[in-house]
Amino acid sequence: MASDREGARYRSRVRAVLGSIDPALDLVDACRRAKGMFPTEVAQWLPTEGRTGTSLEPHADDSYRCIPELHPLDGEWYFTEESSAILADLARRAPATRSLLLGMPTVAARLTGQDALLVDRSPFLHTRFPELSVPVERSEVSAVRVRPGFSVVLLDPPWYIDDFFAWLEIGMRAAEAGGRLIFPLFQELTRAEAAREREEILGLVESVGRVELVAGALDYDIPLFERRALSAGGVLLNKPWRRADLVVVHVTRSLPAVRAVPRVDAPHESWSTFVVGTQVVKVRDAAAAVDERLIDSVPGLANHLYDSVSRRESRRSLIDIWTSRNRVARIFNPQRVYAALNHLAGGEHDLPERARCLLAREGEDVEELLNMLEMPR
Repeated sequence: MASDREGARYRSRVRAVLGSIDPALDLVDACRRAKGMFPTEVAQWLPTEGRTGTSLEPHADDSYRCIPELHPLDGEWYFTEESSAILADLARRAPATRSLLLGMPTVAARLTGQDALLVDRSPFLHTRFPELSVPVERSEVSAVRVRPGFSVVLLDPPWYIDDFFAWLEIGMRAAEAGGRLIFPLFQELTRAEAAREREEILGLVESVGRVELVAGALDYDIPLFERRALSAGGVLLNKPWRRADLVVVHVTRSLPAVRAVPRVDAPHESWSTFVVGTQVVKVRDAAAAVDERLIDSVPGLANHLYDSVSRRESRRSLIDIWTSRNRVARIFNPQRVYAALNHLAGGEHDLPERARCLLAREGEDVEELLNMLEMPR
């Protein structure tokens, strides 16, 4: 957590960065220059009257539709096509031929005919990327055991310091001397403590080689769940805003003993996953039965639409069911919710009929769940 002094420095830096943004820029470009600040926060600081860049129209990358949809609990932010191509080119230009990718499926899908290994926990990779030809080890990256000897290691860690260090340690142990370690780095206004965390990350990788940093080189597409969170906060962006710096480490030394990094582990969360049409729906396994009602709203949210994607958000502990469209609710009767989702699970072709059958069987009790899931019927 940020100290009071760190928080004051952050606010001062925010004022300086936002004060330097040209008022003529549209809101998207303002967000891209805001060093990682979330767009709803940028919109609160900047006057938006007269700014363009907010629209109900989908951005250009929306023609590429992830099926099943990406989910915030899985940390699924994918690079744009342009950034995926940049990273794939860096992998191809490695001095040798063996690549390891930790959580970078959009990049791995471009590495045809190359000796590479992708580590990723998603069960949906080959559905989303039928062109994917490299071997896949389906695993939590933090739990994987890989041998050293990779000429290039690319990784896209979650943007939380404990996870970042865990992924970096795996990557540094896998990269051979003379190889490269490549990763995106969140920008300094991502949160109050981000500037300090960046220094710690760069200090660690400097212990194994020469570091290059290219500011603002990588962009992420806006997943549907994030677009919904932004819309709940009154911000509608028509093209990607999330940006990261590119770090390339030219590994010259074998990995030293990594210093102990204090970890603040979140309480273990276990979620069951259902695919309903194109949606991914997750249900917290620890939810306990309260009464016969199926679900109820999380306090303060309209139409079950959640306005955050952050792991640190205080209302997150109240969420028992969470969709890939960022709709959330509390569960009062897990058994009935599980039964309803099992009935609805499956593809899109007869989903309206499944929803109508469930409504006929369960009556008004299931109506709110169907509305939350945006069920056609």
